[in-house]
Amino acid sequence: MDEFITKELKKYASILESHFRDMVDMEFTIEKGIIYVLSARIGKRTAIANLKIIIEMFLEGKIDINDVILKLPYSQIEDLVNKYFLINSEDLFPLAKGLPASPGIGIGTVCFSQMEALNLIRKKEKFIYCKYECNPEDIDIMVSLYCQGVITLRGGMTSHAAVVCRGMKLVCVIGTSVDYEEFKKNALLNNNEVTIDGDNGIIYGGTGKVQKSDSLPEIKVLYELLKMVIKCNIVNIKTAPNVWRLWDIIVLDRRYEKENSGKRMIDKVNMQYRSFKQPTQNEINRIHKNLYSLENGELIIRGFIEFMVSALSTQVSLGNHYLYMRPLLDPAKSIRFVEGKHRGYSYDLAGYQLTGIEFFNINQFIDYFIDITSLKMYFETEFNYYDDLTVNEKEQNKYFPLNYLDHTNPKGESLVINTYKAIKAIVYVNGAVVSLEKLALFYHLARRRMYHWHWYEENNVTKNEIVQYLTSEAYLLKERTRMYYLCEEMNLIKGTYLTPVGMSLVKGQYYE
Repeated sequence: MDEFITKELKKYASILESHFRDMVDMEFTIEKGIIYVLSARIGKRTAIANLKIIIEMFLEGKIDINDVILKLPYSQIEDLVNKYFLINSEDLFPLAKGLPASPGIGIGTVCFSQMEALNLIRKKEKFIYCKYECNPEDIDIMVSLYCQGVITLRGGMTSHAAVVCRGMKLVCVIGTSVDYEEFKKNALLNNNEVTIDGDNGIIYGGTGKVQKSDSLPEIKVLYELLKMVIKCNIVNIKTAPNVWRLWDIIVLDRRYEKENSGKRMIDKVNMQYRSFKQPTQNEINRIHKNLYSLENGELIIRGFIEFMVSALSTQVSLGNHYLYMRPLLDPAKSIRFVEGKHRGYSYDLAGYQLTGIEFFNINQFIDYFIDITSLKMYFETEFNYYDDLTVNEKEQNKYFPLNYLDHTNPKGESLVINTYKAIKAIVYVNGAVVSLEKLALFYHLARRRMYHWHWYEENNVTKNEIVQYLTSEAYLLKERTRMYYLCEEMNLIKGTYLTPVGMSLVKGQYYE
């Protein structure tokens, strides 16, 4: 290509990349030495390619930290972390290509019958199970610790083998449509050692070499960026929830499962509730009126609830959740039904559900929340149900289930939360509303305390000293000591009275 044309293309590419702040696909034509740019759009790429591109653009100074956080879908990072990638595919011999039914890399000796597989299991050798198509009798083989993957010559993405392997997180390539005998012959030429790439649907002859995503330099750079963002508070309303979802995935190795709880709703008549009293319909209506519309609702609500459960449950013995958590209402009695349509037909059920939960006595159990005793939140989720929904549609989140009370704990009710997809919510801290504008930042600052809250060290005081001061009622003396002002700063006392926060710290709060 003419040097002038090449230079012009690079110039326009740079302009477009700077404008979109992303990698750009550009369509162009050249006529009589003149370049005409026809269209431009954000370039499509795989998850690993997206991570590499975003990190490289940041290191080149083309985007800032907030761009990095917003341009990295947490679902992609969740798929990448703890994943293995094939790094020597060019050294392997391609045997076949099929549909990538279940992701991952599988390496082992290929076997073509149950007898061969059982023989390898007895020898404790890893293997790849290959058949025309799988059936229920093959389950015992597929669940073996030594089965590294499944290949079928027939079938589609919803075939028996595909569905089972995805559920078991077992690598699977299906529908290869190659000649069975020829495939066996080519596999034999490679000593029956094969490598299957469930991400791309390619089957190789030979032993592949893999690299774990945690060792990717881009993951390490992202980890360092997250540490800096959290420590220096480089967040805004949009990025704060994403920062902590990425942190949960990369650092805490937390996975946000899409499957519903295996628990079933229990309907108990004349139940004597320990933890709460069901609000009246007028009270529920007032709650509805106070809810505000919420972006990133699932990130904030689910992040907050799971963080609080994790932090409190590590301090309180198993089965004693009623000491720090309670439902605020029965979600099954807070449903508003609406009419909806799907494929031109009405839903069997559709509407909105209100769920409420409160964490109390927080400062009793979590040292870095000494000034917070109660975190209360109500959130509204959408639900629908129809019998003709396909499995694929459910996986695409077109089906929203219900939340309900779990009455199985004899010392208090708890919630079974099947969906956190909040479209509206309201959050109270110590009884005061957290405004919509401040909610995301409050969530960030609350979680940040776990790693960067040095109030005790800065004031040379311990939580036990504060509790002893309050229980001895030394704050009643007219002399205003340093300890008095520290407790006042943390809203534990006001004048000569303990505040509700101070009462919770000293005496606790229980629900009968």
